[in-house]
Amino acid sequence: MKTAAAYARFSSDRQKETSIDTQLEKIEEYCKLNGYELKHQYIDRALTASTDKRPEFLHAISDAKAGMYDALIVYKFDRFARNLENAIVYAKMLEKYDVQLISVNEALPEGASGKLMYNIISSINDFYLENLRQEVKEKTKAVAKQGYFIGGKCPFGFGLVEVKDEYGKIRKKYVINEEEAVHVRDMFRLYATGSTMKYIAQKMTRKTGKQFGVTTIRDMLDNYKYGGYFTYNRGTKGQRHQERDDMIKIPDALPRIVDKETFDKVRERFEGKKKLTRFYNRKRVYLLTGVMVCGVCGHEMHGDGGKTPRYTCPKAKSKEHDYFSVAKLKAESYVKNYLKNVVFKVDKINFDEYAEKINETYERRNTIIDEKRSKLHFRKAEIAKQKKNIVDAIMNGFADDELKDKMNNLKLEEEEIERTLKKMTNKNELYITGQQLRERFMLIKERLLTEDETEMQQTIRSIIKSIIVYPGGVMEIQLNDTITA
Repeated sequence: MKTAAAYARFSSDRQKETSIDTQLEKIEEYCKLNGYELKHQYIDRALTASTDKRPEFLHAISDAKAGMYDALIVYKFDRFARNLENAIVYAKMLEKYDVQLISVNEALPEGASGKLMYNIISSINDFYLENLRQEVKEKTKAVAKQGYFIGGKCPFGFGLVEVKDEYGKIRKKYVINEEEAVHVRDMFRLYATGSTMKYIAQKMTRKTGKQFGVTTIRDMLDNYKYGGYFTYNRGTKGQRHQERDDMIKIPDALPRIVDKETFDKVRERFEGKKKLTRFYNRKRVYLLTGVMVCGVCGHEMHGDGGKTPRYTCPKAKSKEHDYFSVAKLKAESYVKNYLKNVVFKVDKINFDEYAEKINETYERRNTIIDEKRSKLHFRKAEIAKQKKNIVDAIMNGFADDELKDKMNNLKLEEEEIERTLKKMTNKNELYITGQQLRERFMLIKERLLTEDETEMQQTIRSIIKSIIVYPGGVMEIQLNDTITA
C-alpha cells in the first residue's frame, strides 16, 4: 500500500483549532478512498504560507527527501504555499524525491497538463495574497488620512487619547503633552536661528534629564508631525527620511506644537543641507533572469545594462566562447507574446474536460461523506437508547457514580456528533465548472499584461522552464508543462 503524509496549517492565532481538525479529517477521508496509508502528520499553527519558514513544513520536506512517504497530501494548495516561488520550488523538490503532492479539494489531471494547472492555482493563490496585502495597505491609508494614530512610537511632545470614529470604533488621536512640548519648541527655535544639532542635543539632555543624541535631534527636527502634518508612507528601507511619490502629507491633521514660521525656517535649513535626488532611478528588472540560458555553453544569461540593455552570457563576456547577446526589449516582448498568444490561447483548451476530472474526484469524496453521515446517525440512535436505559435504571433505584459518568460521556459524544453533522453539507455541489476554470486561465493571461515587473517576472517563471538562446538571437522556449492543443 502507498504511504502518505498529511500537512495542515492555519495562519492566525485567532483561528480555531478545529480548522486543523477539519483539514486532517478531509485528508484521512481521501486516503481511505484512494488507498493510501496515512503514516505522518505535520501541523503548523498560526503561521502564514507566504513564507517557507515553517518548522513542520520544512520537517515534511526533509522526511520526503529521506523517502519516508510516497505522497504529501494537503486540504488545499494554499495550505502548502501561497508564495508563488515557494509553491513551484518545493513542488519541484517533492517531484525530485518521487513524492506526489496532492490537494484533496483541487483534483488535477495527471501528466504535464496537471503540473501546469498546479502552477496556475499557485499563481492565483499568490495573486490573492498580494491583493490582500494591498487591501490592508489601502485601509491603513484611509485611517491615516483622518489623522488617527496607526501604531509605532508616540513622538516626544505628544500624547494619545481614545476617541470614536464615524463608525463608532475606538481609535487614538494625538494631543499635546505641554510638559514635553515646551522643549520641542525650544529645540526648533534654536535650530531655526542657527544652533548646531550637537549643541541642541546637549541642552535637551541637561533640561529634560533624558539622553538626547544628535541622531535623535535630527529625527525630531525632520518630523512633520510637530508642524501639524500627518504623514504616512514616508521613507524607504535605508532612507527613512526620503519623501516618496506616494507619501501622504495632510496639513492641520494634528495639533501643531511648533508655529508655522519657525517650522518653515527649519524645513528651509534642512533642504539646504540635503542633496536632493530629483529623479528616482529605479533599478531595471530583467524579466527573464533565471530562465534564459546560453545555447553555446548552457550557462545562465544575465542582464547587462547600458544604452541598449541586453542579456549576455558571462562566459562569452570573458571570451571563453564567441560573444553574442540578445536585446532585453526584443527577448521579453517575444516571450510575453508567445505566452499570451500560444500558451494561453484559450480556444485550444478543453476546460469542460478538465473540470469533469476534478468533479469526479469530488463525487467520490461525497460517497465517503454520505457513509460517514449514516454511521453518525446510527450511533446517535444507539446513544439515545443507552441514555434511556440509564434513566430507567436510575428510576428503579440503581443510581451510582458509574452510571452518572456514563451518562455524561454519552452526552458529550452526542454533542460532538451534532457538531460534526452540522459541518457536513447536504448538497453534493460540483467543485468547479469549465467556465470557472476558464476564468482562472484568463486571470493568469491578464497578469501577463501587468505593468508590475516583479509580478510579471513571477508569472513568467511559473510557466517557463528555460529559454535557450542561440547565436543570431534564435530562442527556444521550454515550458514547465505543455498544454495539448
